[in-house]
Amino acid sequence: MPIYEYECLECGHQFERLVRQSATPEVVTCASCQSQSLRQLQSLFAVSSHETRRLHRAQGRRLAQGQIKEQKHAEMEAIVHHHNEHEH
Repeated sequence: MPIYEYECLECGHQFERLVRQSATPEVVTCASCQSQSLRQLQSLFAVSSHETRRLHRAQGRRLAQGQIKEQKHAEMEAIVHHHNEHEH
């Protein structure tokens, strides 16, 4: 059973999925937003090279930037909610 890597075209989430071979193809959805709009990624071999380290660093930075953006958005929502509660 192969493990495939996917990237969601809706939310950008990347994940792996164990896909079983069967007569009816399995529908794969994003683990984060449940979208079926996915792109299958090239799987990297388990080797360490300058290029794979660079790719992993770039992916880590991209994920961290997304998490920082989500955190700032949540903080802003909390501030607005707090302001609205104490305005009245």
